[in-house]
Amino acid sequence: MNVNLALKDIVEKVEQDRNELKYKIFFVKAAIVVVIFISIILIKTSLSHADVQEGIAQQIIRFHCLANSDSAEDQKLKLKVKNEVVSYLQKKLDDTKDKQEAEIVIQKELPNIIRIAENKIKKEGYSYKVTANLEQTYFPVKVYGDLTFPSGEYEALRIKIGKAEGRNWWCVMFPSLCVVNETYSVVPEDSKEKLDNVLTDEEYNEIAEDEHVEVRFQIADFFKNLW
Repeated sequence: MNVNLALKDIVEKVEQDRNELKYKIFFVKAAIVVVIFISIILIKTSLSHADVQEGIAQQIIRFHCLANSDSAEDQKLKLKVKNEVVSYLQKKLDDTKDKQEAEIVIQKELPNIIRIAENKIKKEGYSYKVTANLEQTYFPVKVYGDLTFPSGEYEALRIKIGKAEGRNWWCVMFPSLCVVNETYSVVPEDSKEKLDNVLTDEEYNEIAEDEHVEVRFQIADFFKNLW
């Protein structure tokens, strides 16, 4: 009798362990399926954002102004130089229809850009040298008013003041989204219209979506960097 009870207990224990193992296997499989599903979504999202970024990069020229240092004086000077250059170039770029025309104008104006920047620097009592070039450079996710641009490589007008070791200032030079008045929190409608004219509907809608677009771009960046 005791032997039968012992055998029964053993059988029940084995059955219980088997059921627990089944549950564990089920949950492991379910977790794997969920991870695969999320990975597929993230890969598609990352690829989609990469396509959008490349499309946008083919149509715009960005602006990158680097301060000599992070001192308060150098940072203020950077903004003053930026304002001078933006004010000058916006007039020159007003009649440009596409990125290629804008490239030609900016390339031609590089000596004037350097001269204007250095004159402003001298006027403010400094003697920093300035370089200005059109070049490919990496931009992180950036928000301009109510527009959010994905990270990636863009052609940009880069102005380096002195050692160019300070915090930098970013905007879009063509179509012009740069503002001289730093109090703007929303991109002017005429600037949006110019941008809309050079981008596809998909590209424009992607950067002009609600406030969650920045988070989505950052998630896509994080996943992309894992690879």
